[in-house]
Amino acid sequence: MNKIFACLFSTLLPCLLATNAVSDVIEHDNGSRIVGEITRIYENKLVMETDFAGTIEVDLKNLTRITTDRPLFVSLKDGSRLYGEIDQRDDNLVINSEGGRHTVSRDVLTAAWLKGKPDPSAPEKRDWSYEAALEGSGKSGNTERSSLGARLKAELKGPEDQLQFYLRGSYAKEDGEETDDEILGGIDFERIFRQYHSWYSRIELERDDIENIELRTTAAAGYGYYFLKKSYHELRTR
Repeated sequence: MNKIFACLFSTLLPCLLATNAVSDVIEHDNGSRIVGEITRIYENKLVMETDFAGTIEVDLKNLTRITTDRPLFVSLKDGSRLYGEIDQRDDNLVINSEGGRHTVSRDVLTAAWLKGKPDPSAPEKRDWSYEAALEGSGKSGNTERSSLGARLKAELKGPEDQLQFYLRGSYAKEDGEETDDEILGGIDFERIFRQYHSWYSRIELERDDIENIELRTTAAAGYGYYFLKKSYHELRTR
């Protein structure tokens, strides 16, 4: 009897779990059919989480059908927003919401996203961030050396631009003689366009007693390009 119960349990458990699993489906124009969880649609790209390939991104123009088995928020070009399951076939988009069944052209779709997640088409907020650092070092022996440095930075960063204010200074002595006495501050503005391209302008003011510089002004403007642009890592040339 126990063997029969165990056999039935092992057979029914995957079925019970499957009822709670997300089974969104997309069909590619090359005939392939992919099952997973659609997390976002934005800028003509669909993002899906799959068990076999992790996160994938597909061009909407290459999809002949999209179906979801749970509701998503959907925003349209006229500014309206709906919440419902999606069934898209070719150029027709059907949204089954609590208010009824809505059929629109796929071209009017601007974004779709999961409940509890931000609207990817909404403008991101600009946020201030601040940084302060103080460093010092000393050496004694044949040579007596001590140094002190400090820097401050405030940055206002948005999705397409960033503004920086920065100030840094350094002071050092070696065998009783000053070897470094500099203060430098500046403002740097950058505007990003076409995702990886940017233009910038910058102005710096510098005073250096060791080099007998009472005030040096440096102004620059030009073009920049991002080889890498991630939230946690950037590589840029100007």
